[in-house]
Amino acid sequence: MTKKITKKTIEIFENEYEALLVTESEWDGQRAMAYHCVTGLLVGDWMNLVREYCERSERKHFFGINNYGAVTVFFDCESAEEFQTLLRSEYREESAKVPQLEFLNPKQHPRKRRYYGKNKKQ
Repeated sequence: MTKKITKKTIEIFENEYEALLVTESEWDGQRAMAYHCVTGLLVGDWMNLVREYCERSERKHFFGINNYGAVTVFFDCESAEEFQTLLRSEYREESAKVPQLEFLNPKQHPRKRRYYGKNKKQ
């Protein structure tokens, strides 16, 4: 039993498929991106695709391995040390925007210390 595919079905499929695609315009805000076999590309082809994107958009990059063993491209830097400094500076900027909590120091608390158990003789 065959089912006819209508134009409406094709349009629905195309709209859903386009929503799943990750385009290069979405790469602009990324710091790093890892390869996965679901892309349908070989690692070398994926690396060439990323390299061409970086040349077109004039972004610095380097390839490495992430904590999970996947090939990863790191944008806007040329070494692991430079990437770590970039992340630290961004973290400082973001944490400066968030109001900091002040924790009480238990040694400075006005309540006297209480000893539980046997009372110590002084």
